[in-house]
Amino acid sequence: MAQNVKFLNRERSSAWESTPLKPVESPVQIRPFPLTMTRKAVQSQNAPKATGPFSQAILHNYGYVMELSGQVGINPESGKLVEGGVGPETEQVLANIKAILREVGWSFNNIVKARIFLTDMKDYQIVNEIYGKSFASEPPARVTVAVKQLPLGALVEIECAAAGKLNDKNSTPSNSQH
Repeated sequence: MAQNVKFLNRERSSAWESTPLKPVESPVQIRPFPLTMTRKAVQSQNAPKATGPFSQAILHNYGYVMELSGQVGINPESGKLVEGGVGPETEQVLANIKAILREVGWSFNNIVKARIFLTDMKDYQIVNEIYGKSFASEPPARVTVAVKQLPLGALVEIECAAAGKLNDKNSTPSNSQH
């Protein structure tokens, strides 16, 4: 239900301050926005379970936006951090992110912002090379920061935000919790 909005306006004059406000029709149509927002937790069995009181991801804004929690290189089958350094950890992080995105029928193309946390900026180039393979064209906005320490002794953590439209067959996340 759209409604026309009336703005209060005054004509500019030397006596602008004392000119009374008059209602003016606006060409702008405002649609009422519901006061409640949908919010669903997303849980993929193909990514590691959350290691604390948080969800792997939250799908919100009527299924158009998903915020993914930071992922470290935990193998979902073993529940342990992969060995071999920052390269294998980055590959596992991206595999975990991909699994979570797939729960709602999305891919890396839906990611609009990524935040990478490194314990050593010397690893920046290695992470960049591996990360870049997931985003062949039009990579998302991104920030990379160095941190003192990451959970479980990880060397890299990536969190991201994704946007898109849910596929008809995936109108709700398959393993969602409320």
